[in-house]
Amino acid sequence: MTVNIPPPPSDRLWYSFRKPPRISIRAIPQVGDRSVDMTTVSDWIEGKLRILLEKNLVCPNMDDVIIPVMSGNGLLNTGYNK
Repeated sequence: MTVNIPPPPSDRLWYSFRKPPRISIRAIPQVGDRSVDMTTVSDWIEGKLRILLEKNLVCPNMDDVIIPVMSGNGLLNTGYNK
């Protein structure tokens, strides 16, 4: 996993995986209150989820998280020497 914390005044933390993560995904399709046992549909959904995660969370693509504590500090907004 790669984590990037840019210098102030940024309030974000960026993260991604260096190579596709090994994850276990299980999709259970439901129609209303009833679970539907369709292996083909479940496998297709699981495959699409894996592709989506690899496309969006493997380098060079990154996702970000806003860290509110880093944006509300006046010292970070003005700098040390001002």
